[in-house]
Amino acid sequence: MLHNIKYYTLSCIREKSVIFWLMIWPVILATFFHVTLLSVYDKDIKYNSIDVAVVLKSDNATFKSVMDGVSEGDDALFNTTYADEEKALQMLEDGDVKGVIVSDGEFSLKVKTTGVDQTIIRSFIDRYSVTESVIIENAKKDPTSVAKVSEAFSKELKANDRRDLSDGNMNTYMTYMYNLIAMVCILGTTVGINIASMNEANLSALGIRNCVSPTGKLSKNFAGLISGCLVQSVCSAIAVIYIVFILRDDLGVSTGMAMLTAIVGSWMGVAIGFFCGTIGKFSEGARVGLSIAFSMVLCFLSGLMVGDIKYLLMDKAPWFNNINPAALVCDALYVLNVDGNMDRYITKMLTMVAVTLFFTILGFVMTRRKKYASV
Repeated sequence: MLHNIKYYTLSCIREKSVIFWLMIWPVILATFFHVTLLSVYDKDIKYNSIDVAVVLKSDNATFKSVMDGVSEGDDALFNTTYADEEKALQMLEDGDVKGVIVSDGEFSLKVKTTGVDQTIIRSFIDRYSVTESVIIENAKKDPTSVAKVSEAFSKELKANDRRDLSDGNMNTYMTYMYNLIAMVCILGTTVGINIASMNEANLSALGIRNCVSPTGKLSKNFAGLISGCLVQSVCSAIAVIYIVFILRDDLGVSTGMAMLTAIVGSWMGVAIGFFCGTIGKFSEGARVGLSIAFSMVLCFLSGLMVGDIKYLLMDKAPWFNNINPAALVCDALYVLNVDGNMDRYITKMLTMVAVTLFFTILGFVMTRRKKYASV
């Protein structure tokens, strides 16, 4: 058994389709997603401090103190630069800042374009101006009330309590990485087909030799599946390691859980490929080509190319995502990231295990039915 596992493993590793589709292609695609998609979230969706330039034409220590306060910390509202008017306007023209705040007794805002950032700056100035006017007016009427008025304005009205729904990564584009891991798992069909072909006399010369060897077909297929699952698990682990440790992308789940999900998904892919490899009389090359095409269709419907396609299917055909192997892997990672719901995660994992056992048993049944007139 160990002898067969060793040589089946070596045979799988030497397959060019395995090297490219399961090792090289995922690395290329993960790099592409990292550069083109995940950076979009940081630049356009995730909130970042607004770059502003402040020109102090008059001495206003209070305003400067307030600006310094809202420009500190990890969640700072502004990234403030103090400069003279000429330099500030040049920074605005060069796009280094979103707006220029001029303080010369009154406040004015100079912008080059309009947008959300400029609106936030304008709202901040308006609020500060109103607050300052009220404090000054009350100071004229009753100097003793200044402290109370200032304290009232410094307190934020909280009509609700903010609570994070999840501790995971809220980057909406992270689902593409989940789908990439699912793609590696489902492309394990190529490994399963390779295992089946090595034991079918009508598909390869190696299959002919295996069929006339004294070792039973059940034992050889079992050894082949073990070796295929080992190879596929390594390929999936490489994809996860590359995403987490090389690209340094936060999957929102622990690396161990991501590995476990990918490995179980890999076994499912190998089992499906093993079953497909026992059907029909196509050549091994044709089977591999069809399996890759079929796997990419499943990944497309899971959201690998178009992120919203899975949600469209959830609305029109909700049952499909529950039987799509690629969607099962993706959803298992997604539920762990978003709500950490172990019940839903375990349901997805058990479904993958059930699919794996189902196609493995069917594959063994199909191989036992094969007979050849001559070898």
